[in-house]
Amino acid sequence: MQQERICFARVFDVVRVKVRPFLSRGGDTHTVFGFETACGQKHYNVRVPGLPAVESGMVVTAILSKKDDWHSLLGWVNEGTGELAMPRRTAGLGHSLAVGVGASTAAVSVASGVRHAWLPFALGSAVAAAGIVGIRQATAVRARLNELFEHRKMSRSGAAENVL
Repeated sequence: MQQERICFARVFDVVRVKVRPFLSRGGDTHTVFGFETACGQKHYNVRVPGLPAVESGMVVTAILSKKDDWHSLLGWVNEGTGELAMPRRTAGLGHSLAVGVGASTAAVSVASGVRHAWLPFALGSAVAAAGIVGIRQATAVRARLNELFEHRKMSRSGAAENVL
């Protein structure tokens, strides 16, 4: 994961996507936007978790999963307000529940004598593994953003000398 501090010189095309829990098909509530840096570099279709403020002139410390790739944005701390934009704690939980569905389907299939009963269980297990990775990543991002938030609070109170 890469940490990057940036000022959004200009923000455009902000779209907020609200997804109802339990009705989403693997999606989460998020905001999609584009921005331009002070040096004129433009980034389009950037997706941030939740519905945070996204405004021209705001400064954020962002966590990217791939270096300099804003499409890999995992979350940020708004340095002006302290607002955190980060994945939900349960990100990937739905995928983990898929293993239960796959196992149940396999058990019913075996009981009724259906061939290839292992297939739903195998697919469910693969999806669950992806969900567990998602939960781990969400937990790591939340921990890092909380560290940045605490550092920001300390620097505002004069306890720390350097601002991120």
